Formats: sequence, C-alpha cells, structure tokens
Amino acid sequence: MKRILCLFIALLMVLGTVVACQTSPDDEETADTAADSTEGVEDTSASDVVEDSDYTLSMTEAELKQWDGETFTIRTSDTTVATTWIDFEELSSDPIENAMYLRSLYLEDVMGIEFVDVVAPDYYSGSYTLVDTLVTGGDDTYDLFYVRCIESISLWSDGDIYTFDELQYVDLEKSYWAQDINPGLMLAGQQYTAVGSADLNVYDFTFALVFSKELFEQNSSLPDLYELVRNGEWTVDKMQEILASSYFDANGDGNRDSSDRYGYLADNRMVVPSFIVSCGTTMVSKDSDDYPVLNLTDDYFFSVFTKVFEIMWDDENWYSDYTGDGQDVPSSNIDMFENNQAYFLDCSFNYVVQLREMESEFGIVPYPKWDEDQEDYYARVSYFWSFVVPNTADPDFAGAVMEVLNYYSATDGGVVTAYYDQSLSGRTMRDEESQEMLDIIFSHRVADLGDTTFCDSVRDGLIAGMFASNTRTISTFQSNEKALNKKFAKYIENALGS
Repeated sequence: MKRILCLFIALLMVLGTVVACQTSPDDEETADTAADSTEGVEDTSASDVVEDSDYTLSMTEAELKQWDGETFTIRTSDTTVATTWIDFEELSSDPIENAMYLRSLYLEDVMGIEFVDVVAPDYYSGSYTLVDTLVTGGDDTYDLFYVRCIESISLWSDGDIYTFDELQYVDLEKSYWAQDINPGLMLAGQQYTAVGSADLNVYDFTFALVFSKELFEQNSSLPDLYELVRNGEWTVDKMQEILASSYFDANGDGNRDSSDRYGYLADNRMVVPSFIVSCGTTMVSKDSDDYPVLNLTDDYFFSVFTKVFEIMWDDENWYSDYTGDGQDVPSSNIDMFENNQAYFLDCSFNYVVQLREMESEFGIVPYPKWDEDQEDYYARVSYFWSFVVPNTADPDFAGAVMEVLNYYSATDGGVVTAYYDQSLSGRTMRDEESQEMLDIIFSHRVADLGDTTFCDSVRDGLIAGMFASNTRTISTFQSNEKALNKKFAKYIENALGS
C-alpha cells in the first residue's frame, strides 16, 4: 500500500488533525482523537450505529474490510475552474491538498485498499468522450468516474452507469451528502447522480456577490449590506436602489468604457441565472412525472427575468463591453474590480481566492432575494462534477468508497473544514461578517438543471444569447419550448428504456 498506517499516525500527531469524528465542522462539541475515531469505525457493529447522527458512518468493520488488498481506481481530471481531483499523493503547504492526502490515508486504512486517482491532464482534451467507449467495450480499468453534469446524464441515458439507488452502501440521507442539491438530481424517480462533501468543485462553482468596501465607505448614503442580509432586507429592489448611484464617467469622455466605474460586473452567461436562483425559481423545473421541463414561461419566472433586464440594461448598471476570455469570471472584470471600478463583482468561490492580493478591502454577500417575504437566500451552483459508477465496476465496492470519502470529508478536520475555514475564511475573507455570510451562502444551494445539466442548450444557448442581445420577449421562450422539452424527455426515455 502506497501510504502505510504508521505514517498516517505520525502525520496526525504532527498536524493535530482529527481524522474521523461524528461532528460537523460547525459542531461545538469536542472532537474525538484520531486514534479513538479510527478505532470507533473499525469496531462498529450494526447495533452500535446511531442512525440519526449526521456524521456517523453506517458500515461495520466487516463491510469496510471486505475488499481488503484490492485496488480501487478512479479517473478524474485537472481544470483551472474548480477542484476536480480526489486524491493528493504527498504532503503540501496547501491545507486542502493535505486534507485530501489524509483522507486517502484514512480510506486506505479503514478499508485496507489501494486508492488510485488517475488524473487526466486536460478535461477538455476529449479524454472524457471515451467514457462511453470504455464502458460499452467492457473495459473495467476504472471503478469510478468523475464527470461533468452534462455527461452524467448522458451516461445514464446511454445505460452506461448504475443509478445511486442501486448502490447499497450509499446513504443519501446522511448530511455529508448534499441535501439541498441532490433532490434536484433525481429524475423520473431515479437518482442518476449525486454530490456530497467530497465534491469540492460544488463549493468552487457556488456564486455570490463580492463588493468593494472602499466604494461603499466613500458613499455614506449606501446601507450596510451585512445588516440588510441579517435583517432579511437584501432584495433585488434594494440592490437596484444601490446601483442607481454607481456609474461614474471616470475619464470624462462621455463613453462607457473600461476606464469608468460601474455597478455590476459579470459575464453575460452568468447574470440571469444568478438572480433567477436567488429569487427562488429555476430555468428548468420538474413535472408531475418527475421529468425536466422548461420553466421559462411561468409568470413568476418571467417577472424575475424581466426585472434583471430592467436593472442591468434599462438602468445601465452592467458593463456589457468587457473583454471575455471564456472564464466564468472574466479576468478583465477581476482587474476592474481590483481597481475599485465596480460596486459588485459576480464571482464563484473558485475565483474569490484570486482576490487575495487585492489592496482594497472587499466583502461578500449572497445574491438578493426577490422580496422580504422570501424566507431564505439561495446560492447558485453553476455546474458540477460528480461521481458515476460504470456498469463494468462492482457497485458495492464503488458505493462503499464514495460513502467513506463523503463521510470523512465532512468531519471536523476533513476536506470541507480545510476548504471552508482555511482557504476561504482564514486566507481570503478579511472580516468576521464575510465569514458569517459564508454560512448563509452555503446553507441553501441550488443546482438549476437549466444552468447545469442542460447548460449547453438553456443557459449558454438560449438565456445567454437573449441577455447579451437585450432580448426579453416571452415569444422567444415559447418558440423554443417544445423542442427543448422534447430533448430533455429523450434523455429520460432512453434511460428508462422506453
């Protein structure tokens, strides 16, 4: 085994890291020691399991050790937009990489296996288009694949993967699985994929609003954003009021250019989806048969949709002439924000870390609610990578590994703790209020099917084109509705064999 238990224990003594416990990162109870936690998992019997405990691994030692001596191989990828690998091979100065390293050690110890992560150097090189070929050809090299949302549904539709309903050791009711997202990833009554605490890319792809503290402090008439959020008063109307005083022709040439100051910076693909989700609706919903259907002609959806155009286009708060570079958060927008040329920057947490070196102070808040009657703030997950189990693999083995990975990731001292506390709060967030906002943002996440699974045809196709061209007619939605719903239904019908 590439990493032995004695090294594992030594590292824990040096780093003081808790390997496994039954508390969440936010639990105030004292965490168990590494030795006690490991022993507890190994000695667990079915009668000892506390079923209602969020962070208890409901597997016996015999179940965990039934693959002792075997090798488990997962294929992931490397990208610049999110954390899309699962394992890290050695100690690092990066807290997340260290947490991944310790997670693999723990997995290998409690299951007695060799864990191998084969990382494709470039996700977009076409290597993942071979997944279907590998599976249909009977290639059993990989026990697990980590694929993007648009591929997970294609693989399910093509009959290449097991659904999560078929994985006996996966317990999606545990809170180390994403209770806020996974219900939306069930179609026609089948959980074709799921995400959990092991999927750091879901955190990376969560969007929020970064704001310039310097500009807010310069304008004494502007409200305290943190107080608005706390009081449930942070709404789209309130944001519209704030943005009304945002534009400034810095060079006095009468042209809206990259030298001026704006209210809001964002890539045109990202504007509408972020507000749609924050206001409690989605581009794609599900019908009574649990089939995905376009939601674009719904009255409430269309009210939110046109409101976004009013704020951004009619009020001229959005800088539309930015230089796009294909990134979710264009580098030109980041440069302008760092130069205090915008009140707000649309930003995923993958890109928030790029603001670490920004000289001026910045804060972070969720996107606004529709009105004060809306109970919660919702945060948009723009897309995601998730585990899928190929039909050529042992579903019990794959399910057990996924369960342990997600369990460990959520425990105190696990991967989520490293991501949340050290990489975001500790290094990037510069005030206690912003850290408070993280709890709000990550507590109600939404992965809109039109923004994720079907993003190529809905978000990047229809919605982005309409927003970029300032087209807001409901007839455009109506003319596309039938064809897109038929496309969605085809995925499901193929998966069900109908």
